[in-house]
Amino acid sequence: MERKPFAFAPDNNGHPNTMFAHTSGRDEQVCPVSIPVSGQPASILRTRPLVMAALTDDRVFSLARVPESAALTGTTSQHAEGMLRLDRPNITPLRRAMGPVFGEASIEQDRPRVRRVARGLIAEMQTGPRPADINTYCERFVIAATAAVNTISPEDSQKMFDLSNRVLTRVETPEEQEAVRQAWPEVYAHCAKMIEDKRREPDSGMLSQIITSWDRIEPKLTEDQKLHAMGTVMAGFFTPLGSMSVITEELLGRPDFVAACQENPALWEPVVDEVMRHNPNAHFKFALPRIVTEATEVAGHRFLKGEIVIPSLHAPMHDPEAAERPEEFDPDQRARRRLVFGAGPHLCPGADLSRQWLQIGIQELFDGFAGQELRRTEPRENLVWLAGSMAMPERLLVTWGEVA
Repeated sequence: MERKPFAFAPDNNGHPNTMFAHTSGRDEQVCPVSIPVSGQPASILRTRPLVMAALTDDRVFSLARVPESAALTGTTSQHAEGMLRLDRPNITPLRRAMGPVFGEASIEQDRPRVRRVARGLIAEMQTGPRPADINTYCERFVIAATAAVNTISPEDSQKMFDLSNRVLTRVETPEEQEAVRQAWPEVYAHCAKMIEDKRREPDSGMLSQIITSWDRIEPKLTEDQKLHAMGTVMAGFFTPLGSMSVITEELLGRPDFVAACQENPALWEPVVDEVMRHNPNAHFKFALPRIVTEATEVAGHRFLKGEIVIPSLHAPMHDPEAAERPEEFDPDQRARRRLVFGAGPHLCPGADLSRQWLQIGIQELFDGFAGQELRRTEPRENLVWLAGSMAMPERLLVTWGEVA
């Protein structure tokens, strides 16, 4: 099979390249590609069994041992003690300790303050100029929500957001890879400052809770281990931005579903969930590369030791095993869709938090303009889509007015 250059850019309609698409053909379970910077060969996994194996079995599919020559994003350049550079058993104590901090009971306590963040930003939008860019709302929302739940200053959150954009980015050239290498120490320096502030004045925010949870781990973690793990965690708080933009764009074209949610707010959760499953741009289209540590066979496909594999997160969401009618938009199809946040030892620890923020931010946006017909100012086909591990519109301009 011909080896293709790995593609970050979506097609003209904003859809991911077909190399990430689900396939049912045994000979098409993987798509051979070459890594942009190094040209190293790799294979994109395109069926649910292969993807699940790569995400969950880190004895055979290692994230920690992936060489920098296989980097697709800046995560491979983080410190060796960063959470995206650890396999089990090393990652287990960190995740287990902070699990309750990101658990549903804990994050539910922050729901009112996150809702206040959204309502405040929407009130500003309503009195501001038109058209308004939804991306601006999404960006301000994740920065303000991160500040609120971690009880850090808006300035610290903005700084962390800027640094996150520099390290959690695609790398396609040696210059981009070097820029990421230089940015990670700045992430750790800023996290060290915030950790020092919380040690001096601890509070009930998530950042303080994570620090406390890691302090209790036995055997004790070093301060460097905590710092480098925290760099991964704090950078990840801002990743819902792209999903929020894409989900809003999708729902602007589905006014009947928005109206149903406004009539019955309990529908917001399954509707937002279904957009994430159905729309390939509403989540990361691939997981981080893994290296095969020993030859193995999964679902009839033979993997060789040393092979680099890239699990597609788009493909499994359109596998008949994930939904009865995978190509249909149907919020009642809720089974097995949380794979959009990964699985196994690197399941996003903030998955429930992200889903909560997406639901709140989007519900408050549409409810805030209920009766005013929030609408885009240009047709969808005119949108410019940004290349990356998640594609999102470069801008999403909307206006509003009284419904006729």
